[in-house]
Amino acid sequence: MVRNLIAIALITASIGIPGAFFTIVLPAMMRDGGASLFQIGLIYVVWAPSALKWLWAPWFDPLPRRPFGSTFGWIRALILAIALSFLATLPLVERLTVWPLVGLAVLSAAFSVTLQMLFAGWLMDDFDERARALANGVGVAGMVAGGVIGGGLLPLLAGKVGWTTAIAGASAFVALTSLGTIGLRRLSTKPRPPVTSARQFVETLRLLVVLPSSGPVIAALALLSLSSGADATIPARLVDAGYDPVRTGVLLGMVATLAIIPVSGLTGLLIRRYGKAVVLSGIAGAKGVVLGLLAWSAAGGPETIALLSVLDFVLAGAMTVALWQVFMSHAAHARSPILGYSALTAGDAAVRLFAGIGAGALAMALGYSGTFSVAAALAFAACLVALRLPNSR
Repeated sequence: MVRNLIAIALITASIGIPGAFFTIVLPAMMRDGGASLFQIGLIYVVWAPSALKWLWAPWFDPLPRRPFGSTFGWIRALILAIALSFLATLPLVERLTVWPLVGLAVLSAAFSVTLQMLFAGWLMDDFDERARALANGVGVAGMVAGGVIGGGLLPLLAGKVGWTTAIAGASAFVALTSLGTIGLRRLSTKPRPPVTSARQFVETLRLLVVLPSSGPVIAALALLSLSSGADATIPARLVDAGYDPVRTGVLLGMVATLAIIPVSGLTGLLIRRYGKAVVLSGIAGAKGVVLGLLAWSAAGGPETIALLSVLDFVLAGAMTVALWQVFMSHAAHARSPILGYSALTAGDAAVRLFAGIGAGALAMALGYSGTFSVAAALAFAACLVALRLPNSR
């Protein structure tokens, strides 16, 4: 079990490094360079591969498939692809060539979400409900540890040695994380027929929708994802409060994500003890409070805004653990758990994609105060809806 948890941490770290750079550092650099809040919101186009991954999810269920064979062979190949796509940003970062960078962010995200699908399939097949809670906690911890590197250490290092050396080093580290899966073997031998047709995909969705617990799951997913759209404006808010992109990266990519590591592990343990509905409801309520305070302190001092921004990011990490648990539990009822999980997380990503872009547009019209007020109301609504979820541990 320990080797599995180490591999999980390394796999998710490989996702977190470029993910944090593209969603924390790049928006701050754009705002510092004069980009509008609507342009900042457009960065959330990186959610597009997550929203569309159901198009290729059936191809990976079941594995093995050539040319990489086993699940872990595919995982290693995808990690190397993420490393190469991040390395390709080298000639673009210093000139801040924004839209080619966004294109590489989308490519990196496509590799990352495919990796997440295989990771989720491994957990659903080889881990029981209680073990998945711990594994998801470790997974989020690994992802945010990667965020510390990509969102905090990388801009700090670039300030000393330049972006070329910093990105090359980070890309090499991502590639090395693939070594963690060497020697691992799948435990599950459950036969599962391949899922390759659109008809089968629709049937999987139909089954998930008609389950008794589907209403609360879908409502909680929509409300939480919509409220998270305001997070797209947090890096820009810090820049407008007087923080440069490097200090913004330190606050969100280091301070916040380092705090997420113990909080995400604790969230997994709390789910094992009290159940996912109670824990998710508590997290949503806390996020509503923080977003409300951000709305009221829109004209406050930079220290207050920084503290609330960090708290918001920490709660987002805890929410990820709880949502993964909800999605995996719900998807386990489908004939193809990987396809079911893909459908649920694709819906989550689609809402986040439009919520992030919408938050940027809303911030231009209503300012930060109005944007955070709307997000807080959505989070409080999700707090109530989450209590109706099945509370299995």
